[in-house]
Amino acid sequence: MEEWGAEWMRHLHEALRRPARLPILLQSTTVSAVSNFEVLLSRLVSQYYGATPQALEAVSREKEKEFSLRDLKEMGSIADAVDMAIARRVDELMFGSFADWRRFFIDKMNLKFDDYAMDWDFLQEVFQRRHVIVHNGGHASRRYLRNVAAKLSEGIAEGDALEVDQDYVVRATQELLAFGFLLSTAVGAKLAKEESEYFLTRLHRFTYRNLIKGRYELVDKCASHGEAIARNMNDALIFQVNRWIARQRLSDASVQSEVEQWDVRALSPKFQLAKLCLLGEVEPAMSLLQSLYSAGEIGFEDIIEWPLLEPLRGSAAYVSMTREMEVPEGWRHSDLILYENPKTGTLHLRKCSLVRSDFKKRAADQLDISAANLCRRCKPALS
Repeated sequence: MEEWGAEWMRHLHEALRRPARLPILLQSTTVSAVSNFEVLLSRLVSQYYGATPQALEAVSREKEKEFSLRDLKEMGSIADAVDMAIARRVDELMFGSFADWRRFFIDKMNLKFDDYAMDWDFLQEVFQRRHVIVHNGGHASRRYLRNVAAKLSEGIAEGDALEVDQDYVVRATQELLAFGFLLSTAVGAKLAKEESEYFLTRLHRFTYRNLIKGRYELVDKCASHGEAIARNMNDALIFQVNRWIARQRLSDASVQSEVEQWDVRALSPKFQLAKLCLLGEVEPAMSLLQSLYSAGEIGFEDIIEWPLLEPLRGSAAYVSMTREMEVPEGWRHSDLILYENPKTGTLHLRKCSLVRSDFKKRAADQLDISAANLCRRCKPALS
């Protein structure tokens, strides 16, 4: 009965009647992810025509009249005409269906969409889901049920609301990320064959970055693809090891026997270390790791973040080893560096007025949070 009571009740009723915002956000994210992929696809098609302008001449009879007189008057050069022709081809293709895009890449570049998808049926479902969100309010349409694999549309009837939760968005975005990256890499290697080594290096880096981020299904796909296109044994083995790591994280029990049968006697010590880590043999792995670090064959960043070394990180030997390592200059995770007083062991932030030039740089990952002695003035946080 207070003066503010009526206003408070009005706001409460509005909040209770307001549509849930999270589903709207998740649907929008799905639409945005597909739209971003379409931008990538249009650029790949543009690059294809730019690299093979003779393909512009392959038109049907009804399209032989490429430009009107007005178009010709507006052009300043042949290059302008080529650019306009490419833009028209791209627009025409992008107004088509997913099946049209797939057919274009097979016919023009002999690239099969199926080869670059983590889950081909799910990838197609993502594009159909985006269509019903935009054009049918998120409810299953007859087109959706006709074009989606039966295992993904089981139990769904026309008009049913298609739920988009966080798990779906994560899976869809990772599917699009893997598909888009592998397809763009394949197009690049196809159009610039002399640069195939460059594209293979990009695939190595992409796979490793996603391994660090814990996107194991994506890593499994990319590493498998890398093994198939690797040009030498070293590249193939790196992809194989990263794939084994991902599969172990996905609880694939078959990895154990595969690694046990892997003969590393003639390979470099890094691959010998990989086998020991994958089999969980901590003591010999730590001994070899220390030797490789002393010889400069494995760097600070590898020891701190390399997912392969995860089985070693809880061991006393690993903690002791990393405790003695100093962070090198220019480490890319400079925001995770603390400064240790060599006399007291107290840890400080760089901005702390107590930090001196003789303080040792330490990475946060090197430190035992429970036992760390933190400066009370700058109050660094390790969590």
